[in-house]
Amino acid sequence: MGQLLAEFYLIPVFHIILLFLAHYISISFKLFDKKELIKGNKISILGGFSFYIIFILFFTFNFFSFSNLIFIFLASVLIILGLLDDLIEVSVFTRLFIQSLISIIYLYYADIYIFSNLYFINYIIYFSLFILLIVSINSFNFIDGSDGLATSIFIVILINFLIVDNYVNFDFNNELII
Repeated sequence: MGQLLAEFYLIPVFHIILLFLAHYISISFKLFDKKELIKGNKISILGGFSFYIIFILFFTFNFFSFSNLIFIFLASVLIILGLLDDLIEVSVFTRLFIQSLISIIYLYYADIYIFSNLYFINYIIYFSLFILLIVSINSFNFIDGSDGLATSIFIVILINFLIVDNYVNFDFNNELII
């Protein structure tokens, strides 16, 4: 766990370096969100990609397993979908279909415990988690260009998960939270 915490503190430093590099590449190659350029805002399409690189490196070197490989693949599809949506216009129905498919696959491979012997309750829980995933993906996509608003909301959610994990002792995957 000590090595994990040391790497946890190095991640933001490496991410800041990647963000500066992504900013430089975006300016050099004019890689900006087309919809935001119309409004006069220059928002790089590589900000989320830099976070994705950190995510891949962290999981590849620390927690390599089949389920994490599936998780990385699903995140890759979401990143590619986001990049395509920033570069060209992807229809709402296509995005929603792909996000739904990713959410269903994720819930299938996630280690979610069966909460009850009554199967309809488990189906309600899975359906609620499905809706939560779709809403979360789209809400973060909606606010991602608002001057760090998505990042600050994500940090608040992450801190809440860590506090709940520390005091309530749920069986969270701490490595996934970090």
